Amino acid sequence: NRQREALFAAHLQALADRRDDGRGSPRELIPPALKTPGVLSILFFADLVGKPGRQALSQALRGLKERFSADLVIANVENSAGGFGVTPEMSRKIFAYGVAVQTSGNHIWDRLDIVRYIDNEPRLLRPHNFPTGTPGTGLYVGDFAGIPFAALNLMGRTYMKAIDCPFQAAAYMLDRIPKYVDVLYKKTQRSGLLSHDCDRLIKTDRTAFSSAI
Repeated sequence: NRQREALFAAHLQALADRRDDGRGSPRELIPPALKTPGVLSILFFADLVGKPGRQALSQALRGLKERFSADLVIANVENSAGGFGVTPEMSRKIFAYGVAVQTSGNHIWDRLDIVRYIDNEPRLLRPHNFPTGTPGTGLYVGDFAGIPFAALNLMGRTYMKAIDCPFQAAAYMLDRIPKYVDVLYKKTQRSGLLSHDCDRLIKTDRTAFSSAI
């Protein structure tokens, strides 16, 4: 309802406006002058759910981006349309808010009109370990201020319908992304095993900075 939407948006806005007081702050503010040259700072929204999530993002994104000195913003949007999927119109608005890359999971196909859109919008990702021939892609390679980066979207298989192995998909793709590209990857289940495996592959093969989101 509207009251709950307003309370949620106000809470996120308060987080964006708050200055560190040592109590409950998710992370210390990183002054731009102290940031490591050539290293991207990523602000990731793990799940935008329905209208409350979209409204909160639109109202608080600028403040949160400044608070955490973020270079890029990535958001999972698979539940942004009433908790089920995302529409092309919503995806365009989320990009307009300042999100650079959108990720998803198994709910990406809950809105049928997304099928044609995702084939023509490379910044909206679906899990890359979906079967060959699935519309869209799970990999986006971009550039921010001269720093190349790659965003890789993977989905686990626990309690999910059978899809390709995310570990094999990660190894295959990370081996083919140019070595100078920073790698950001998204997993849609809470197990840290896939994150550790991607970290191992990246640290073994790369000299560039890498981040798990």
